[in-house]
Amino acid sequence: MCFEDLVSLTGAEMVVIRSGIFQVMDDFPDRSNDIRRLFKQSQAFHSLCEDYRQCNEALRYWNQISHKDAPARRQEYEVLQQQLVEEIRYFLNTSYINEKGK
Repeated sequence: MCFEDLVSLTGAEMVVIRSGIFQVMDDFPDRSNDIRRLFKQSQAFHSLCEDYRQCNEALRYWNQISHKDAPARRQEYEVLQQQLVEEIRYFLNTSYINEKGK
């Protein structure tokens, strides 16, 4: 991962906060500036990044499981992942057009 997770200290224990922005930036490295800007400006994009992270996490889980339901769950999460990628691209492309027009 090219971006470190945010870390916070709470008492004697360390808690790692995983933010969806890092996953999106890793998967769309050429758009990192747009991603940072959108993440700060748009709660909807912020939520989308988190959904993307959770989807990828679930997909990794189901790829490692040999449960009878695993193939169906993998397929569901692969479809969801593709939908999220398309939505991220839409946000980024719309953002680029809006920024360019300013």
